[in-house]
Amino acid sequence: MLWEFWQAWRTPLNLNYVKPLGYLHESIAMRARARRCEPHWQAHYQHCQNGILQALKRAGNCSHLQEKSVLIFGAGHLEDIPLADLAVNFKRVILVDLLFSLQVRRTVSVYSNVQLIEHDVTENLAALFAEPKNTATQLQPPSKWLDRTDIGLVVSLNLITQLPLLPAKYLLKHGWLRLEQTERFSSLLIQQHLDYLHAFRCPVCLIADRQIVEFNHAGVQLDAFNPWWQVAAPSVIEQWDWELAPFGEIQRQTRQVHQVGLSYW
Repeated sequence: MLWEFWQAWRTPLNLNYVKPLGYLHESIAMRARARRCEPHWQAHYQHCQNGILQALKRAGNCSHLQEKSVLIFGAGHLEDIPLADLAVNFKRVILVDLLFSLQVRRTVSVYSNVQLIEHDVTENLAALFAEPKNTATQLQPPSKWLDRTDIGLVVSLNLITQLPLLPAKYLLKHGWLRLEQTERFSSLLIQQHLDYLHAFRCPVCLIADRQIVEFNHAGVQLDAFNPWWQVAAPSVIEQWDWELAPFGEIQRQTRQVHQVGLSYW
């Protein structure tokens, strides 16, 4: 608890809606869980890094990467990003997320061509926070970076299925979104991000949850959830299990496994 409090106090925030919408708390909680569950998460990190390196090879067949930038949405705490390889191969590495810890800032400070950008990839959160009643039913599609000709690779990293969660929770809590509107709101945010990725004129790598499954100690599946909210997910080239919550992390008698898929186009 003291570690979490210390992290909350010292994490720089430049977007006024990050804390009230719950993103600071979620970021610190995920970092704390990552520390507790490190043995269970390492394979997932490695799969993500390998997937991005495969995307790097694909992008290398399409353009001169030394003149290009790589754009990573959902950079988070960097464990799942092969940062050194990207910094060597691209002119610029652009890491995008709503906030970055001091540890992340220290890590990237040794790279002259790595840039941290605090940005909402949905491009709706500022409006949702300022005008929640109107914005919840009038989501606008994102467009930042689409006009850039120097982007050589785009990576969406463990992000797309998370986009609706905190905004929907915030809007429901305050009565600005009705329960029956949640599916449309959530599916629209996911579909808009997918359309956004398809709008880039360069190779794209998508790493995302495909299914969330709960098991008991006997290995019996107790529950399963599709986090795509009825949106058709792209076909996967590779898939793996990420044990997000081993026994005792959320509940003593169950463990939660995320089936993660890797897609390219």
